[in-house]
Amino acid sequence: MSFLNQTLFKNVNSFSLGLFRFVFGAFMLIEMIYYLKSGFFKDSVMVPYYNFPYDYLEFISPMGDSAMSFIHFMMGLSAILIMIGYYSRWASLLFFICFTYFLLCCRGLFNNHFYLFSLLSLLFVFLDADRSFSIRPKNKAKEKVIPMWQLNILRFQIVVVYFFGGVAKLTHDWLVLKEPMRETLKSFSPNGFIPSELMVSLFNYGGLAFDLSIGFLLLFRRTRTVAIIGVVLFNLTNAIIFDDIAIFPFVMLGTIVLFLDPEGKAIVKIKSFFVNNRGPSIKRTSGEYHQISKPVILGVVVYVLFQVLFPLRHHLITDNVVWTGIARKFSWHMKVQQRTEKEISFLVKDKLGGEEIMVDYNFINQRINNLQIGHMSQSPVMAWQFANWLEKRLNKELKAQKNKSFKDLEIYCTIQTSFNGRPAQYIIDPSIDLTKAPYSPFGANTWIMPLKEYSSE
Repeated sequence: MSFLNQTLFKNVNSFSLGLFRFVFGAFMLIEMIYYLKSGFFKDSVMVPYYNFPYDYLEFISPMGDSAMSFIHFMMGLSAILIMIGYYSRWASLLFFICFTYFLLCCRGLFNNHFYLFSLLSLLFVFLDADRSFSIRPKNKAKEKVIPMWQLNILRFQIVVVYFFGGVAKLTHDWLVLKEPMRETLKSFSPNGFIPSELMVSLFNYGGLAFDLSIGFLLLFRRTRTVAIIGVVLFNLTNAIIFDDIAIFPFVMLGTIVLFLDPEGKAIVKIKSFFVNNRGPSIKRTSGEYHQISKPVILGVVVYVLFQVLFPLRHHLITDNVVWTGIARKFSWHMKVQQRTEKEISFLVKDKLGGEEIMVDYNFINQRINNLQIGHMSQSPVMAWQFANWLEKRLNKELKAQKNKSFKDLEIYCTIQTSFNGRPAQYIIDPSIDLTKAPYSPFGANTWIMPLKEYSSE
């Protein structure tokens, strides 16, 4: 019971939570500005002819241009409100709804830091994150303490990201072949420089050990200082090596404040930097405890269980989650593969008329964007979805052109991709008509080709 009191019920100063809320809101605002300036928001969901829905969420799709622009605006506005701490719970709820809707509009949009942003905004809905470092209404500004569970649930979420990012690396490719780290270092190294085996091993096994241990090292006071140094070096290195993770490493740097003692010297110094007064101090609340309702405890337990179990679901579904892509999303599989597409095309056959149409990359790119095309080689399900959409689309186009309907089109997909240093190989059986091929998110899909064993010959 003493452990529960310390981790759930103990009152602590709210400054570190308020500071992280500010940091998170600021980064989300930067993200929304980037979407606007780069055109990412529009190009990713408003321009493509087809957006790839998630299983059982086919009802979620992009709305009209005006509605989507309004959603983008509301995400920016809510990010500002989160940052300044003005009605932050309602602002977090608005951001969560809008951002998660945007994320679920298309499979091709998914990445792990988007998922993390969605989860953090959801958690803020239930936290008193505006009790410090905010412009909270004055009649509520006297509350400066929070129950410890509010910090610990955020700490838990960050530990999950690191730890399951490490669990995802416990594969033959990572442990034995040292892939995709070898290929990543080759692509990053200038002038064709080939990294030494020692360097590959250092990054490969060092990264694995870091992911599996760093979250726990941050939790313990004796190892926290060394762990924080490791977090800084790790995330700055990632920001340099990887050009597709945007603000993610900097958000992870911002999470460091969550692991500091909420009433310790480090937080006092940070507060004195932001708060201009003669005696910046953190009132200690040792011995004070907060009464938490049973629904809150139940909610915390359910959330924790989901975060622990859901990333492991692929063990019940597929024997190679990284290759097949089945059940890989929402599981913290980060940087565990490197693919290079050698060929992406679809062959359309009119079974009755005997005509054939080759749908090449240019044709595909006129209907979906490069991000979606890239994801098709990582997620065969998206190629299956595109083939079935293409059948309906071509029927309409051919009917308009030739004044007849092709009711028995066959569509075959050819995708060849090199995977973690292997020679290019088919990921989808090119002899199977995808319009007739069954798909199940919970079972074997025989039209997905098995990964050929690595050979150095």
